[in-house]
Amino acid sequence: MHSTRPQSELQSYSSKLTENKHKLVFFYSDTCNLCKTLQPSVVNVQEGNQSWLQVATVCADEQLKWAPEVLHYNVDQVPCFVMLKPNGDALARSGAPRGQQHMTDSLQCLLQLGRHAAAANE
Repeated sequence: MHSTRPQSELQSYSSKLTENKHKLVFFYSDTCNLCKTLQPSVVNVQEGNQSWLQVATVCADEQLKWAPEVLHYNVDQVPCFVMLKPNGDALARSGAPRGQQHMTDSLQCLLQLGRHAAAANE
């Protein structure tokens, strides 16, 4: 699949992983309607948690480009959220998607876990 995204997406993702904050990685697909409905929530999370959290989005449609991340974080379905510690280790991830409410609840649980871990590190 030919990418229409700029090459800078990979650099932006990499730079977010080097910052000393927790990270939320949102794996999605351009063809996934559930992923599209979750996009506004991801934007709200990014805007409301900048003091302790970086948000990165990864389009799983670009399998060759993102294969290492997809395999490393065991992403077998999209949408998928992965909360990372500042060192890049996975703290937790959402389970198999079962609808918008399930994914929204999973996102809130991951945020609560991440906030607790970030506060413990202060």
